[in-house]
This record gives sequence, C-alpha cells and structure tokens, in this order.
Amino acid sequence: MFILARPKIYTKEQEKKARKKSQKKWAKKNQSKIDYNRAKSATKKFVKEAKKEDIELVESWIDERKTIINSEGKDF
Repeated sequence: MFILARPKIYTKEQEKKARKKSQKKWAKKNQSKIDYNRAKSATKKFVKEAKKEDIELVESWIDERKTIINSEGKDF
C-alpha cells in the first residue's frame, strides 16, 4: 500500500514565486518551441498586412524550403 504525500500548501506569494520558477524552467528547456511560436506568430501578422509582391516573395522562399526538405528526405 502506498502512502501519498500531502501536497504542499503555499501562500499566494510562494505560489507566485513557484509559478515563475516553473515557467522559467520550462522556457529554458523548450527555447526552440518558444522561438518557433514567435516566428509563426510574426509570420501570421506579416501575411495579414503583406502586399501582393511580399506574398509572392514569401511563396518563393517557401518553395525553396520545400525543395531543400524534399532533398533531405524529410516529411513536412
């Protein structure tokens, strides 16, 4: 039979510090995810405000990237 430890009870200030510490720890381990999400968000905003020429330029970059990925044998 297992005896489970009681959860630690935090004050609001301790809870706030623990949450901040946890968020920093997660961010440090997952920096690539954060960078990817920031880039994706910036791209989405850019596409919403882009002109036709800008979109055509981005499409050409995407086509180049697809070619590189296909040559490496990776899936999207």
